[in-house]
Amino acid sequence: MGDGGNQVAEASAASGVEAAIINGGGDHAVTVAKNTPLLSKCFKRKPLAVVNAEESEGVLERNLGFWDLFALGFGGTVGSGVFVMSGLICHDIAGPAGMFSWMVAGFGCLLSGMSFAELSWRVPSAGGAYAYAFVALGELPAAIVGWCMTLEYGISAAAVAKSWGEMLSVGLSHSVDGGGSAAGDDGDNKAGGLRTFGVVLDMGGVYGALLQAVCVMIVVGGLQASKYTVNTFCVAKALLVVFMTGAAFSLWDADNLVPLAPFGASGVLKGAVAAFFGFLGFDEVVLLAPEAKNPAKHVPRALFASLLGVTIVCAMASVSLSGAESAPNLDPDSAFAEAFRARGMMTAYQITTIGELATLPLVVLVSFMAQPRLLYAMAKDGLLPRVFAEVDSRGTLFKGSLISGGICMITALLVPFDSLNTLISAGVLLAFNFVTSSHLALRSRACQVHPLLVPPSEICTDNETSPPPKLASEKKQGREGVIEVLVVNLMACASAGMSLAARYSGHAGGIIFSALAVIFGAAMCYVVSGLQSHSTALVSDGKFLAPLFPWPQALALWVNWFLVCQLPTEGLLSLLAFVGFAAAQYACYGVSRSVGNCTGWARLLGAASARESPATSRCLSLSADALENALMGAGGAPTSDSMSANEGHPLLGCGEGGGEGAEHRPDVSIVVVGGNSSEDVAMPLIPVVTVLPNDRLKAPAATASHDSLLVRRRSLDSHGLRSAAP
Repeated sequence: MGDGGNQVAEASAASGVEAAIINGGGDHAVTVAKNTPLLSKCFKRKPLAVVNAEESEGVLERNLGFWDLFALGFGGTVGSGVFVMSGLICHDIAGPAGMFSWMVAGFGCLLSGMSFAELSWRVPSAGGAYAYAFVALGELPAAIVGWCMTLEYGISAAAVAKSWGEMLSVGLSHSVDGGGSAAGDDGDNKAGGLRTFGVVLDMGGVYGALLQAVCVMIVVGGLQASKYTVNTFCVAKALLVVFMTGAAFSLWDADNLVPLAPFGASGVLKGAVAAFFGFLGFDEVVLLAPEAKNPAKHVPRALFASLLGVTIVCAMASVSLSGAESAPNLDPDSAFAEAFRARGMMTAYQITTIGELATLPLVVLVSFMAQPRLLYAMAKDGLLPRVFAEVDSRGTLFKGSLISGGICMITALLVPFDSLNTLISAGVLLAFNFVTSSHLALRSRACQVHPLLVPPSEICTDNETSPPPKLASEKKQGREGVIEVLVVNLMACASAGMSLAARYSGHAGGIIFSALAVIFGAAMCYVVSGLQSHSTALVSDGKFLAPLFPWPQALALWVNWFLVCQLPTEGLLSLLAFVGFAAAQYACYGVSRSVGNCTGWARLLGAASARESPATSRCLSLSADALENALMGAGGAPTSDSMSANEGHPLLGCGEGGGEGAEHRPDVSIVVVGGNSSEDVAMPLIPVVTVLPNDRLKAPAATASHDSLLVRRRSLDSHGLRSAAP
């Protein structure tokens, strides 16, 4: 390491800051401060520069086109809604008005889908919702989101596998003795159980575990095998759903729709909570974005096409089912098949029964495909054991798939489906609120943001209507947008809760709660109006930008919180317990092993710089004289004069400490951004070196922090910054 790197380390030690010397891709180094308060570690945000560096590694192959992504979103979603939830909603919750439950749930998912669609290209990272929360809100919120999404992927796959196993068990039982119990002398076997080591296992769970094992084998076989399997089954499922809906319409009787809403509006809303489970899977399209050929273009389109298709199909299926058989007579477990059998359509009954058994496993496969990729993203950040981030020579997450698949098999074998439904819906609703909040936070501070949080090409256009980009103070950067988003969530939750309380209160109580709901809603709107939209200033390059920002996002938060308030008390308690578990896991394991809390991000950026610009990566050490001039200047602090004086001297050197023999680069300047201030709660904790041409920088009003070795140029020419290649 050169003299410059040594003097940087000495300066850090002199200021009382523990320092680590990080290789920058050559023989030189960058010094990184590590000494950080616990709260800062929990709520630090992941810089977009790190996200882009991770994606530039290209560990996962890009093999998915639009139709592949659409098949994943549509095929992995529509089955659980039509086959599993339609009968339950019509029979027990909403009656024939169940079609409106699907529309409400679809509308809520569409609002959240806008945030997923925009963030899919704004934060191009493996991990989906987890990655978005990490960039916008911090590491602890991201860890909670990651565990909540595990409910949607792995645990949801196990739940559907269990449901499929129960359907298969019933079908085999009917085939053995014409509808009675399975033959055999053992009472447990007659009851559909299997005695193993003194424990009676439900055969539905056994079959579900076997299905989960098959899905694990397909996923371990690689992305190509999974893609072809998904596409084939998706076509078969689409044909089956069209057949079922058409056959049900052939039996349609309008009298079966009376009464339309026997459980009232509350039944429709409760049905929407249940229907939400039928939409789980559309966001898996976003999670697989790192493996898409053109993620910025194909992911948003596939996501919206999946949502629209699933909403239409499920609503139409609900209408046809309600007209084919009266709601009280529907079988909540196998509604379509039993409705056909009750009306004497045995061919349709057999096709539906066999088709459900043959195509429902697609939901399990698609849900499970996402799980190892989520664990991969979390493990790369150090929040889970490294084994989940290991990729074999075929680009497959072999070990992670086996381990997570084994856990899902045990869940399918032992855990009842009914006990999982509410927790899954609650956890996913919470995760969706985190995603929408991340979208609000990122967009609201898009033009007042640390350069590493928004890529230079997306900060602001240089036009008369756009203010010049500026770098806020570290404390302000840590708070910008996050406090407002927190208040919006609190107001939305309070307003939704008061609205629900008004419905179940008497006349006087209803008036009071309604007034409170309006007050909290108005407060939410007031805060939302203060979240500046920079839609006209942001450079999207033809990519999707959520329209009417931030109002659809605020409505999405309100709708999701309203759906959460519809959950039974035990569901809310189970959600709180699960969030507590996620936070405890992070506190006990993740926070001390986080890559962002050590030197991993600096190494990653150095490696990325070496790949993209080998000439620049060899020049990452500040020369001793240049660093002293930049940090100290006249009177112990950098000034415009002291920084400008370096135009003829190398702030970037390729020799030992920029000494004799170094390649002088008077046309560029080094700007060190980041920080490790004890007051900084949410900023990245490491300095990161960015190289910018001098002619693209206005006269710098720089400031320096000896604690964080921070050199910041506050006045940047927006057009120049956009065209510069850091």
